[in-house]
Amino acid sequence: METLIEIISKQQEGHENTAVFMVGEQLKDIAASDPKCLEILKQDIEVDGMGIADAEKEIKKYADKHKVGGRGNSCFCVSPMIADGILREFYKLPAREETQKSQTSGKKPNESGAKLSLLDFM
Repeated sequence: METLIEIISKQQEGHENTAVFMVGEQLKDIAASDPKCLEILKQDIEVDGMGIADAEKEIKKYADKHKVGGRGNSCFCVSPMIADGILREFYKLPAREETQKSQTSGKKPNESGAKLSLLDFM
């Protein structure tokens, strides 16, 4: 994880308080939540055309396509969940649902399905 954070931080330099910087932060969160995503991002993020600025352009395309209004007042904010989906598609990462399922299916605190009660331990 440290290697990916270093790569992203380097790409964020000079982009503080911008959408590019925020993309880097969101990618750090995605990588921290799923080892598969971490490995894919480590391989792809330094490839030409796959940096955080390139990923931000994909989110901007979505925002531009969905903005409403006119005369310079038009604006569209992309929610974190939509941005997550765009980033996962851009980097070919597993869907969030797959990530969550794999994380919960690996945890088997009570394989029998029986409910536990604190009274059982008294």
